[in-house]
Amino acid sequence: VARRLKLMLELGENLPSINADAHRLQQVLWNLLHNAIKFTPEGGEIKVASRLLDSSAYLIEDGEPDARRWIVLEVSDTGEGIPADFLPYVWDRFRQADGSSTRRHGGLGIGLALVKELVEAHGGQVEAKSEGRGATFIVRLPVTEASENPSPLKLGDSLNAHPS
Repeated sequence: VARRLKLMLELGENLPSINADAHRLQQVLWNLLHNAIKFTPEGGEIKVASRLLDSSAYLIEDGEPDARRWIVLEVSDTGEGIPADFLPYVWDRFRQADGSSTRRHGGLGIGLALVKELVEAHGGQVEAKSEGRGATFIVRLPVTEASENPSPLKLGDSLNAHPS
């Protein structure tokens, strides 16, 4: 069914490379896009943006600057949004904001959980924001300097059992 969605791309230029599993990162992007498409009404917009986040602009939990640089990927939509009381649970497996048997949107509630697991397996972070209408999903992946030797990606058994 054609819903005439508008896709906007704001891709940063000259982004540094990251040491990552390209197939798994494609899964991350696909799951975020699929989610945005599913929840965006006809005539709505989906925006995909990427940029470099310098360490001086990002604080870790204790308020100190993070010494790393990050590639940031954001997928935003103009859909119905996420209720504020559900935001803390949006990354949980099998949890959906509309848990009723008559919910309008299909799915099992594993797409965002998989995004979180894959991003964290790459040393990254995820965040979800929604203020009224629409939602933004943010992925931060650390930039690995050429001189660094990152540890190999370790995926949990649950990820290997579901290679979709």
